[in-house]
Amino acid sequence: MDHLRDVAAEYREQFNRQGGVVLIYEDQAYGWKNCLRDAGHERPGVFAVDEDGHILGFCCHFTGKFTQMLKAFNFQHVTY
Repeated sequence: MDHLRDVAAEYREQFNRQGGVVLIYEDQAYGWKNCLRDAGHERPGVFAVDEDGHILGFCCHFTGKFTQMLKAFNFQHVTY
């Protein structure tokens, strides 16, 4: 999960973004938002990383094993 934080930090530095969240899909940062509004607007499999390194994952449905992994890493998640 540190990889996601690294990708977000590189994006923030490259585009001079502070606060908000960096959006990452398949290990590539593709955008930034000042805040998350509606999880339904994000594609399944996207991660949002805030400036403090908190990671929020979006998925249509978390399987039991995936949910356990998220809990082990103290992730928050949104389903839609």
